[in-house]
Amino acid sequence: MPEGQLQLFYDPHCAVCVRFKEWVALRDAQGRIALVELVEGMDARFPHIDFGRAAEQLTACDTQGRIYEGMAALRQVARRLPGLARLDWIYDLPGVLRAAGGVYRTVHRFRKRLCLRCGQRWTSSDKYSVRKQRAARGGKRR
Repeated sequence: MPEGQLQLFYDPHCAVCVRFKEWVALRDAQGRIALVELVEGMDARFPHIDFGRAAEQLTACDTQGRIYEGMAALRQVARRLPGLARLDWIYDLPGVLRAAGGVYRTVHRFRKRLCLRCGQRWTSSDKYSVRKQRAARGGKRR
């Protein structure tokens, strides 16, 4: 593993996680982030990672074995991506970390709903088709 490389663990069954992984892969031309799929039997390879927690929140590990979870993992990813690394100073501004953490927690809380159904992409017309279906059923929600 190259010096400074970060291992980013992602849930292959979560559409939000997979899209984030693809987003990172497109921007990581230098290979500073290793994208690691959470699969059965990984505890032998990574005994220091709690995979139950890793499946619940963004988790990353650096070459020194330090584990980052949630917003801290997101910040480590940003530090290794060109363009975003230059903006790391923004996290030190008053209130930014708290606000960014709130956004992260909200996305985390609603990620299952944000995914819609497995493999389905959200488009702006989806909300109108859902409204149309509700109206056809007499306005009742599922």
